[in-house]
Amino acid sequence: MHTKKITEKGQIWEGFLFLFVIAFVIAGFSYFFIYKFGGVPVIKKPSGGPAERGVLPQGTFFKNTAPKNSEKDKDLLPYQPIKLLGVFGNTARAATIPKRIILTNQLTTNISSSFPSGASLETDTIKIGLSGTNIKNAKDRVFFEYLLLPVDKKWKTTSSKTLNLSRLTPGFYILIVRSRNNSYLADNTPAWLSFRIATSPWYRKVTFSTSGNGKTVSLYNSSKETINITNWKIKSEFGTYAIGQAVRIVDPRLTQVNSDIILQPGGRATLKAATTSLGYSFLPNRCFPFLTHAYKFDFSISGYCNKLSNDEYLNLRRRQFLSESCINFIKSYSCRTPDAKALQRIEKDTSCKNYVLENLNYQSCFQKYHNEADFFSKEWRVYARVTQLFFPRYDRVKLFDAQDLPVGTKEIN
Repeated sequence: MHTKKITEKGQIWEGFLFLFVIAFVIAGFSYFFIYKFGGVPVIKKPSGGPAERGVLPQGTFFKNTAPKNSEKDKDLLPYQPIKLLGVFGNTARAATIPKRIILTNQLTTNISSSFPSGASLETDTIKIGLSGTNIKNAKDRVFFEYLLLPVDKKWKTTSSKTLNLSRLTPGFYILIVRSRNNSYLADNTPAWLSFRIATSPWYRKVTFSTSGNGKTVSLYNSSKETINITNWKIKSEFGTYAIGQAVRIVDPRLTQVNSDIILQPGGRATLKAATTSLGYSFLPNRCFPFLTHAYKFDFSISGYCNKLSNDEYLNLRRRQFLSESCINFIKSYSCRTPDAKALQRIEKDTSCKNYVLENLNYQSCFQKYHNEADFFSKEWRVYARVTQLFFPRYDRVKLFDAQDLPVGTKEIN
């Protein structure tokens, strides 16, 4: 009987031991999962000040998406850091604090910027001032570690008190900064600043210049993409001008058909506060020299010249029975249409006159060359029926895309 009781007690202790081992394993697994893989973060309520402050949790998760609705941004600012950091969800890991870092309230961190937290910026480059102090040792050298979410996955370190961020793509960002010393003591309440880069997708891809005493703006497509600039706007202190459509296939004999202005890679568009003798904006082509007898242009175009080879001139003489004087006349007008006075020189040579009227003109040139790869110019000529586009001195010219997002800015001094 006594032996039986001892056996039962042993089984009970073995049961307790088994349960203890199971609980220990579960606790260890939970610790590993929550803290090593970034479980539920704990964030302190920020204090006030020019840069709101909040605690960056260990193993926080973030994702590469941001709220698109500006109203949502307002809900996040300025005193809701739990929601603010929570914007980035849990699909991409970032910001795990290295084991050697010791978080402490001994250090302080501050951010200074030319814009408030939550601002929408019309540039992809920003400059941030950094400052930090060791409360217990003012002479302690302080470094700065920062994360730009959702871009960075690991802390970056700088000893500079100025942080320059450039070429930021459009979207919502949070910059988190904490001070750190050589002993790897780090501020446990990092400073943070949120902002939205509200530039156009074509920012830096389309550049522009100004000239002509306030009358000319030239756009250049430096990307490898085709870009539609119809409905883009030029805004200045003088006023706003919206870029319209233009004629791609010019034929003065027909009713012109407008189309959107598409800049090819490396293409340009020159906008002028002026009028043109054609009466509309257009894309020049290599046959434009044949129009110079009837229209005046404010630019030069190198046109296809109908210069024939010696064999072709020989064939003209043999098959067309053209005279030597006629061939010389064709050579002298191979790049332009002869005017009425010039045609009088061959008035009596019927064969010559018929050939000239048939071939030395814009329509003939267009039919012959319009399928050539380089037939159309890469530079659109756009004419604005306004007195000027901007003030020639002390103005700021801004270019906006069709969605009214900023593409670039020029200061006129």
